[in-house]
Amino acid sequence: MSNILFYNSNGNCLPNSLPTMKAGKLNCKIRLRTDYATDKKHNVYIQVSLNRIVKRIPLGFSVLQTEFSKTDQRIRSKNKYYNDYNLIIEKKLADINTIEINYRLQGKTVNLDSLLEELNNPTARIDFIQFWTDEMIRQKDLISPETWKQQNSTLNKIRAFKNPMLFYEINSELIEDLKGFYKKKGNN
Repeated sequence: MSNILFYNSNGNCLPNSLPTMKAGKLNCKIRLRTDYATDKKHNVYIQVSLNRIVKRIPLGFSVLQTEFSKTDQRIRSKNKYYNDYNLIIEKKLADINTIEINYRLQGKTVNLDSLLEELNNPTARIDFIQFWTDEMIRQKDLISPETWKQQNSTLNKIRAFKNPMLFYEINSELIEDLKGFYKKKGNN
């Protein structure tokens, strides 16, 4: 058992190989783009950093510099849309947090490219048709042209039946409805 467990200086028994994080901590800060202004308004963005790599995620609105609190990283009540803008900020931060948690629960390591892809295309996680479409694009060079053509044809038929098709909707009842739909069209 000595190759599986070891004892630290406090006498606690620990596993010999502790799990390690493969990625650093994901940090998010709300910032103003101060190097550029339109009508004295600055674009608001989220600065996401991971392992010393930094990306900017624009939030789609701009405010005066006096309407932004650097310490709170939120829009001040001086701006008439401050409630809406702060909700946009909170929603985007919550989306980033959800993606990070999903990766952790799946045992995957999040990187900034995959985070931005999931953030820009969230339907691939919940919409089966979008997921299948993305997989078809990814596998185009990995499978034979005949197989790709057959699978793409099947995808188009299912898309004609129901689009979008959410993952949680897929059950035996939906499969029976799909079979009935295509029997009426003359397909087996």
